[in-house]
Amino acid sequence: MRDEDKTKEQLISELNQLRRQVKELNIREKLRQKAHNSVQETNRQKKVTATATERYRDIFENSIVGIFQTTPEGQCITINNACAKIFGYSSAEEMISSVQNIGKQLYANNDERIRCINKLLESGSCAFEIPAYRKDGSKIWVYYNVRLVRDDKGKVLYFEGMIVDITRRKQVEEELKQYRRSLEEMVKRRTDKLLKANRRLRREILERRKAEKALRLSEEWFAKVFHATPNPMAVTSLKDGTIIDVNNAFVMLHEYRREEIIGKKMYDLYVWVDHEERDSILNLIKEKGALYNQEVTFRKKSGELRTALYSADIINMNGIECVFGMMNDITERKKFMIEMARLERLKLIGEIAAGIGHEIRNPMTTVRGFLQILRTKPECVNYYDYYTLMIEELDRMNSIISEFLSLAQNRILEKKQNNINSIMEAILPLIQSDATNNDITVVFSPETVPDMLLDEKEIRQLILNLVRNGLEAMQPGGTLTLRTFKENGDIVFSVKDQGKGIEPKVLEKIGTPFFTTKDNGTGLGLALCYSIATRHNAKIEIDTNDRGTTFFVKFKQET
Repeated sequence: MRDEDKTKEQLISELNQLRRQVKELNIREKLRQKAHNSVQETNRQKKVTATATERYRDIFENSIVGIFQTTPEGQCITINNACAKIFGYSSAEEMISSVQNIGKQLYANNDERIRCINKLLESGSCAFEIPAYRKDGSKIWVYYNVRLVRDDKGKVLYFEGMIVDITRRKQVEEELKQYRRSLEEMVKRRTDKLLKANRRLRREILERRKAEKALRLSEEWFAKVFHATPNPMAVTSLKDGTIIDVNNAFVMLHEYRREEIIGKKMYDLYVWVDHEERDSILNLIKEKGALYNQEVTFRKKSGELRTALYSADIINMNGIECVFGMMNDITERKKFMIEMARLERLKLIGEIAAGIGHEIRNPMTTVRGFLQILRTKPECVNYYDYYTLMIEELDRMNSIISEFLSLAQNRILEKKQNNINSIMEAILPLIQSDATNNDITVVFSPETVPDMLLDEKEIRQLILNLVRNGLEAMQPGGTLTLRTFKENGDIVFSVKDQGKGIEPKVLEKIGTPFFTTKDNGTGLGLALCYSIATRHNAKIEIDTNDRGTTFFVKFKQET
């Protein structure tokens, strides 16, 4: 049938059929093209894989780093020549055939391999440096970097990784250690020589002074030695004490600027606490020509008192007789020695207290009981006041014994988690009441501090003793400052008064049982404070000058 004879519907139907045929042809063409491309891609991937495999093999064979695969049991699966060379084998094949147990043949300590395997099983990889054995039995150091390989089911297949010979590095490190030790020994020998030279120099100074020969030092040499010496040094006029020169250590220790010192007299700077002491030292220097390690007390610009060993010689500078003085600050060392002696005394007193305190109390209780009975009898009524006085004195003695017993180091403490701020706030009304009675203002400045294990009763006693000492040291109208804060990891409680300060001779005896400067004191208050601090792993430090005294109780923060 010709197209012109076909109906419209027949033409549309044929057109749709043609469209479907064209669409099917297009789909077949695309599938054919896709199949063709897939074959090309597969060929390309095979070529890339072959190239990568060849590159890996080239890297494996020619790498200067040892590469290996081993079984968990300790046999070599595959290694490269670099690995074999590290252990002294001629080839990888020789090493694979010769090494049947890595742990025993290569590891200097088989425990290291066990530790490595445990690490691999735990995290999948590890790196470490160990000593190992070469084929000839010589020892080397190697660096391992290993990973664990598992199959799809999680079973361990093998270990693989890299190894580097670090023997030379280890040798260099050891040589550096030897060099450092040699250098330290050389420095020590040089230091000893310098000390001997220093003593020899002093003898020469005396000999030259006796022979009336002036000592002439070059300005450059003198300046270097003088200013580089870590001990404070000063040159002063023997006649009137005028300061001619001081070194950097002297400036730093006394906290003055150089221009504030040069040309002034020692008396003007108030460096010497006791002028009579300085006059006595000058007389000794004039009499003997020199002075060595005389203990003196001096004052810094801030008013802080320090202790030093003072040595001096008489020298001649440009025709002027001068005193060449040197100080060795021993303040901290002396504090440590005093603290150790104080702790020993506390320990001894505590042992005595624990031993005889109860034995004294028992007869006192009996005596007090009989006095109470006698006081009520008609025939003793005329002596009632005497009996009452005796009972009061016994009670006062009992109170002293109670404080005495508190010094015992083996007391059972009831330590609980507590905050020193909470304890302070609980007793603050009592403190303020005592302060008001003495016309003194109390300022409490707490900072946030962590809780500690504290015996609340003992800490209350410690705070009250320190506060009452501060109140008694002040005149009406003053201010007592209480603080809590953290410093260098310690928790600190401080009590600062505005009294006249503590004399050095008294300061040395602070905390000694039965030592007191009060007319009615027992001398046990501060001793008890030190004992409580010791039982709480704390220490007490004192900062005092003529403007007041601050007690610091520093608690070690337990971790």
